[in-house]
Amino acid sequence: MEEGSPRPSAAQVERLAYHALQGEIWDKAFTYYCQAGALAERHAAYREAMLCWQRALAAWRHLPPSRAMQEEGFELLCNVRQAVIHVEAFEQGIDYLREAETLAEDLGDSQRLGRVSALMLHHFRWVGEHERAFEHGQRALTLLRAGEHDLTRGSVNFHLGQLNYMLGRYQTALAFFRHNVPLFTGALHDAPSGLTLGAVGARTWMAMCMEELGMFAEGITYGAEAIRIAEAAGHFSSVLFAQYSLGRLALRQGDISRAIPLLEHALGHCRVAAIPLWTFQIAVHLAIAYALMQRFVEARALIEELSPMRAQSVNSVLGTKLGEAYLLTGQIEDALDLANQILVTLPNQQDRGSRAWLYRLVGDIHRQRHRPDMQQAEAYYQQALALAEEFEMRPLQAHCHLGRAKLFNQTAQVEQARVERSTAIKIYRALEMTFWLPHARATSIDRRDR
Repeated sequence: MEEGSPRPSAAQVERLAYHALQGEIWDKAFTYYCQAGALAERHAAYREAMLCWQRALAAWRHLPPSRAMQEEGFELLCNVRQAVIHVEAFEQGIDYLREAETLAEDLGDSQRLGRVSALMLHHFRWVGEHERAFEHGQRALTLLRAGEHDLTRGSVNFHLGQLNYMLGRYQTALAFFRHNVPLFTGALHDAPSGLTLGAVGARTWMAMCMEELGMFAEGITYGAEAIRIAEAAGHFSSVLFAQYSLGRLALRQGDISRAIPLLEHALGHCRVAAIPLWTFQIAVHLAIAYALMQRFVEARALIEELSPMRAQSVNSVLGTKLGEAYLLTGQIEDALDLANQILVTLPNQQDRGSRAWLYRLVGDIHRQRHRPDMQQAEAYYQQALALAEEFEMRPLQAHCHLGRAKLFNQTAQVEQARVERSTAIKIYRALEMTFWLPHARATSIDRRDR
């Protein structure tokens, strides 16, 4: 097989790897399974990549130790971890990282130690241990020298930006991502950073920061650039994530006709590649977009599809988006039940930007229930608005003011309703969130109106 195929196909590489593994020819099994994993990962076949790299790792453990093999083992462990987090429990990736860290320490390699710290930052950010994440981020920046380890420093900037984003520090996060835009040029233009190309990741996360801050025009520019770069490179996950980020930005601004095709296209690709990590977040945003356009049958179908993942969403900021989808499709008690579960599980001092959106959702729910609880609604609106002002979340500020305008109108507090409605309209106009202007203008200020 080897002699007849100087450039074997992916299927031939896997057959060669299998024969080498069964024959206990460890060096060839290691080489072929590494190649097969890389080919599978390139086509976003993450489960196949994971299995191939795990078999390569099994073969590697039989090879005689040397510095070169330790270095190759380090790279393999990082690759396995990246594949595992796509298809299995996210927490399982930490075991591979700890083994990679031990190898890097044995090698005395500051670059590799910095890379592990960057991946540790990513891991602890996702599992909610933010202090440990910051520690690993700072350690990485200390270990990695500017000008020598720019690619890895870019990865650290990327993850620190994501962590600040999760904590609601959108301006700080934006600064980290901006730093990476000029970095991923020239020789690093097509270099990966996490699951996407670095040039794409910087722009997509900038767009998502701008989405929260209401900087829609600039966000659209960067989002469109991300899609162009991803498509030109033919990098599957970059294309998918760029479409998703621009779609959710359009949804936040209220440009629903632009959001829906972007989200539909991203979801279609995500289903083909069977990536559960992204399927939920894309689908729940698309369900909201359908509901806002009163396409309730399609919205409910997507919500039903997501039902098996509801328990997992309780521990995620995406649970709030699912609660919003419930509310928009008239499933008010389901929305309240889910929101109450998230209130218990979402840390008080962390994910504060997401908590602000959750408070606004709970305020809307209490206001719209069959038997409204106006006192509870007002309390949650106030908490949401306080956080929105602290983190400069102007779109959320507008929604909170509109919710309060409707609340005060329901309780016959005419003057307060007028002030809140006027404030909401002013922000909607400034941010060009025109979709919600009719909703705000339709809010009566002289009679009770839900």
